[in-house]
Amino acid sequence: SGAIEFADFEKYVIDNNLHKSTEEEYGSEMRDAFEMFDKDHNGYIGVQEFKTFMATMDNKLSDEQIKEIMNEADTNRDGKIDFR
Repeated sequence: SGAIEFADFEKYVIDNNLHKSTEEEYGSEMRDAFEMFDKDHNGYIGVQEFKTFMATMDNKLSDEQIKEIMNEADTNRDGKIDFR
């Protein structure tokens, strides 16, 4: 038709990572992602929760890789990752 419909434009922008999330959207997306890992809903992601979730996503990481990621994300060094 020579025109781009909004849905096509939106899909193109998202697929090509051309949008910037607002702080509110980012927070919501991060909370949703955190909750996918926090299976027991205790407010923390433990090593086993992280390892199990990654395995269900067909991303089998070695114990060393898991340890590296956990160490990077665990800023207060309590052995688990909290949302903050």
